[in-house]
Amino acid sequence: MPLYLEFALSFLLARAAVEQPAADRRLNAFEDILTALASRWRPRTPLSPARELRMCEQTREALLAWLEGEETTEGNTLCRLAIYAVAVTDDRVPQGWVRLHLRHG
Repeated sequence: MPLYLEFALSFLLARAAVEQPAADRRLNAFEDILTALASRWRPRTPLSPARELRMCEQTREALLAWLEGEETTEGNTLCRLAIYAVAVTDDRVPQGWVRLHLRHG
């Protein structure tokens, strides 16, 4: 079993195919596509971004810009986005790529 999978952010956003600017829908679609693509190696359970996802700072900023779109973010979605803002950065991941860790030690 691989230790992690990496996907190009552009691929994930294209697969998410969300046209609505609502951050909660975009975030759900992003996480759903990740879990679907990795379903062979991990259960289709909700992601724990702080534990499972890593990306460099530039990729994280691009993801957050796409997630937030044109609408104001508030409530539970804002809390979920805060996790991405502070807990997923790892500059060892190549720019433009999202790493999904499959094992946790």
